[in-house]
Amino acid sequence: MSTILDALRKSEQERRLDKLPTLTDMVAPQELSRWPIYIGLVLVLVATALVVLAYIIWSAKPDTVTVLTSPAVAVNTEAQGSVQASVANANDAGLSKDPMLVNVVSYSSNPALRFAMVNGKLVREGEFIEPGLKVEEIRADVVVFNSRGAKITRKP
Repeated sequence: MSTILDALRKSEQERRLDKLPTLTDMVAPQELSRWPIYIGLVLVLVATALVVLAYIIWSAKPDTVTVLTSPAVAVNTEAQGSVQASVANANDAGLSKDPMLVNVVSYSSNPALRFAMVNGKLVREGEFIEPGLKVEEIRADVVVFNSRGAKITRKP
């Protein structure tokens, strides 16, 4: 048996001298990390969400506001849809005692933002100007009043 062991040792020494690679000499390759794939997916999702958000913001149309005025009223409009009006002196502008004299009409597609100035007083749909005289509806160019059941339309 010692001769067999000696022969194995001798062959092992010869292999080492020739430096021939064997399977045991090979190094296993390292696995690639999966982090770059996940980071790429997250970046794509975030970019898609930003594009969708930008589309929603820029495609939203603001309510349109139309302001009609008579010569006696100066109107200052602001970006948020509120309107401030100052009425000139009633004697100078020739305003009569008519309770349905429409000075300004501000129409919006949103009913909550509609208003009119009647004899210098800001009114909204459904409000009473005086007993028996109600603002029925505010349209883009006229105001419809209800005077004890009779509908009356006035332009600014």
